[in-house]
Amino acid sequence: MASSKEQNVSRRKRRAENEQKLLLGEISKRINPMTGEFFKRGDRDGQERYFVRYRNDVIVVGDYLPEEWVDFKTWETIKK
Repeated sequence: MASSKEQNVSRRKRRAENEQKLLLGEISKRINPMTGEFFKRGDRDGQERYFVRYRNDVIVVGDYLPEEWVDFKTWETIKK
C-alpha cells in the first residue's frame, strides 16, 4: 500500500495532468443545463443533490472531469 506522501504526489501529478488536458481541450467540465455555465458549488440537480466540486485529482475516464455531489445532510456539514 502506498504511503500518504506517495498518495499526495500521485494526486498532485494527476491534478497537473488533468489541468493540462483541460487546457488542450482533451477533457472538459460538464455544463449546468439550467444556467448554461459550469456547475458551481451549491448548485442542485434533479435528485436534490448539491454540487461540491469538479474532481481534478482523480483519473478521468471519458470526456469530462468527475464531479462530487452530496445529499442535503452532508451538504449542511460541508457548505461553509
